[in-house]
Amino acid sequence: MDPTTLAVRAMYEQFPYPAHPHPQIRVGCDVRLALSHGRLPAPERPLRVLDAGCGRGAGLLGMASVQPDVQFLGVDMNRVGLEEVRGQIAARGLKNVALQEIDLMTLEGLEVPEGGFDLIVSSGVLHHLSDPAEGLRRLRAVLAPHGVMTIMVYGQHGREGIYRLVRAVDALIPRDRPLLERLAVARRLVREGPMPGITDGPWKDIDGLATEEFVDRYLNVNERAYTTDEIHDLLGENGMCLLEFCERADWSLPPGSVAAALPARERHRIIDNLNWRPRLSFYATHAANGPRLPLPPEAWARQVAAVHPECSFQVSVRNLHRSQRVETIHYQVRLRERVQAPPGPLADALMILKDQNTPFPLANLISHLRSKGAEPLEVIGKLLAEEVIYLV
Repeated sequence: MDPTTLAVRAMYEQFPYPAHPHPQIRVGCDVRLALSHGRLPAPERPLRVLDAGCGRGAGLLGMASVQPDVQFLGVDMNRVGLEEVRGQIAARGLKNVALQEIDLMTLEGLEVPEGGFDLIVSSGVLHHLSDPAEGLRRLRAVLAPHGVMTIMVYGQHGREGIYRLVRAVDALIPRDRPLLERLAVARRLVREGPMPGITDGPWKDIDGLATEEFVDRYLNVNERAYTTDEIHDLLGENGMCLLEFCERADWSLPPGSVAAALPARERHRIIDNLNWRPRLSFYATHAANGPRLPLPPEAWARQVAAVHPECSFQVSVRNLHRSQRVETIHYQVRLRERVQAPPGPLADALMILKDQNTPFPLANLISHLRSKGAEPLEVIGKLLAEEVIYLV
């Protein structure tokens, strides 16, 4: 391992991150949803996922628990974290997860399935590598031709409050001092007075932050952050392209907005400058694959769709004499606001979709809506736009 990689490993073995590694369903972790963004179809075989930098296993265990028919390989150089994950796999009885100790700067010894991985997840990892571009090149080499990567890197603009404190700590104690010494100085600095410039945005939790979280955020031995332009450049220089940011709603502009008609790269730059984006999560693929082409509404009846795995439904029911009546139905995608569907075609469609856990011919839903006297393409368009469903 190179010196930077060794230093990062030592830090995370001393201060394992995250502090509380409960299984998480992270954005971009569903393999079928991720693959739906690319142009090339996946082959008819079991799907294979690489978690490139699984740490203590929070994301890996979450993915594997809800996708039991998918094979997962978690790799990391943190031996403490890997040992914890082995225990969690055994305790949960997971049969679809394997682990390897791997240096992402070389991938030496990585067990690559024939044809490559269908999905590679790299959440909060590339920006800690000694050479993120080289790490990305190596991961791209083991990605299947139709494959997709879900990548999360730090956002430069959204983390400015963090870097202001980092610069202050560096002015008080050099980076070559032991982490425990730097931690004591940084904690004292935080206790000694209000710092509105440091706690702006999403960083108000600094006082009660667990030690592992504090070190990862403010005392990391190696990291870099990106602007959206730098992400586009990083991908383009390595034969890849950005498909879409994982949280589409955060990167959309209202119709008619002054910037709505700009090319994607320019829109991303404007949105990144105007909002807190401390984490930039996105789907990427080979340039030869590229984004899936949009389909005109008249082609929807020939497509297969699935319910978005991060969409939840809430139905309120009134019990009457020997009967029940549905009062309302709401839907919520990820952490967005919950939306109540008005009575009518959209509510009818949602009542069907709430019980749909396998892909289905979109023609079936279209036929049902037509039988109710509704205009089906208008309803389907809203469901797709709101990410309640996606085209497989």
